Amino acid sequence: MAGDKVKKGFAFYLLMFILLIVAVFLGILTFMLFSPQKDVLGFKYFSFNESDQVVQTTANEDINFSTLNKIKINAKNASVNVMKSNVVTDTIEFVNNSIGFARSEQNTTFNREIILDKANGILTINVTEPEGFLHFSNNIQVNILVPSELQDAEGIKSINYNQLLNTEISVTTDSGNVNLGLATSDKEEMTAYNTIAPANINIRTGSGSIKFNKYITSRFSNLTLVTGSGSISSEIGLTIMGNGGVNKISTTNGRIDISNITMTNVAWTQSNSELLNVNVGNGSFNCDKFVGTISVVTTSGKVNIGELTGHFSANNTKDFIDAPTFNVKKVGGDVSIPHGNNANIEIGQVDGYINIDLEGGRVKIGSEKGISERSWISTKSGGIEAYIADEKVGVIHNFESNNGEINVTFASDIRSHTSILSNTGNVNLNIRSGYKFLLEVKTTDGKYVDPLNDKVSFEFIDAKEYKMPFGVHGYTGTANSVLIQTDGQVRGKLLSIL
Repeated sequence: MAGDKVKKGFAFYLLMFILLIVAVFLGILTFMLFSPQKDVLGFKYFSFNESDQVVQTTANEDINFSTLNKIKINAKNASVNVMKSNVVTDTIEFVNNSIGFARSEQNTTFNREIILDKANGILTINVTEPEGFLHFSNNIQVNILVPSELQDAEGIKSINYNQLLNTEISVTTDSGNVNLGLATSDKEEMTAYNTIAPANINIRTGSGSIKFNKYITSRFSNLTLVTGSGSISSEIGLTIMGNGGVNKISTTNGRIDISNITMTNVAWTQSNSELLNVNVGNGSFNCDKFVGTISVVTTSGKVNIGELTGHFSANNTKDFIDAPTFNVKKVGGDVSIPHGNNANIEIGQVDGYINIDLEGGRVKIGSEKGISERSWISTKSGGIEAYIADEKVGVIHNFESNNGEINVTFASDIRSHTSILSNTGNVNLNIRSGYKFLLEVKTTDGKYVDPLNDKVSFEFIDAKEYKMPFGVHGYTGTANSVLIQTDGQVRGKLLSIL
């Protein structure tokens, strides 16, 4: 009985002690909530609800966007928005609705600094944001507000067309999003009323997203968009003038979605074209139409392009490329992918030179059309499929796989030399019936295969099997030839003449 009383007494006092701790904690928390920025036991609470529009620099100089070569914004978590607005004059708006807890040694103030470098025409905006280990709200914005209308001395208003035409927008953030060309009024039928037109764009953010909204011009002198894990998207097609600069779009793990990209500084030719560098990392790049040349760097990312006018290259070293996917419907120029581990490549049509050399992976070329020099496709452990639509005289084709299956179709007369090499994989050759060429079949040790050997067989479209219905080995009826070297099976079909 006495033991039960002791247990009940201990439980009662333990409960009272816990309730006391909870009450003290709630009391401290209540005090902190009603006393922002007060240091309590090494911690403090911060809460802001402020918005301010600024028309002068920190040194009380008037802000005039039309005189600037660059607007440079440095922030941490703040979102940056550049847009037309109903403001009367050039304005920078700061919005701070951040809420959270911080350690006493952390800086929880909100400061902004606007510096004008008149000699170089650069306006720099530096934002110091509240630090904390727990953020309930991180709603901080820096808004570049360009007047939609201009007013002359007599009070007559007109649409503001050219406020940023000579200005570069440069933004650097850790995690803040960047939006360009947000809609600011209901005057959608007057696009110039809402549209901003910066000359250059240079945006770099750690994990924020970058978006081109409806009301921004589509033409830029140069373009740099870089994000770590954020997305990059555009509601409009982007036109990049080039002007000798380095143009780059990059994400480490995010998604890039731009329907149309046009490089316009020079007329595109096989040897002269504007270049866009695209770094996909482990993310993805999606574009319906690309006019110009693209150079892709990726680890295991996905690249999807509808129609590409210029060249396509993915030339980062094999040590940094692993299991990428390239899906391009049409390439008007050359394709160069000299390294690729476990790559999956599918290209609908190629009109230029092909150089694909993989450590492993699959390659499918829907149509080699108009190639005038050479095509080289090699993979150590994957399959190859190629459709040669229009043979040019003197072209050299090489298809090589260590143990994968190789499928090659000639839709036109064979006017070149083709080598098909596979150690242990099967080879399937489809050609037009009636075309003359030299066929040589060898094992990997260089020995010719007997035409009647079961390892080699061809069939006509009526399914009757024939053995070598064309010249073999020493045949001299034509200089055009196909060499197949494999220890696997060789099978072929003779397609109907077009």
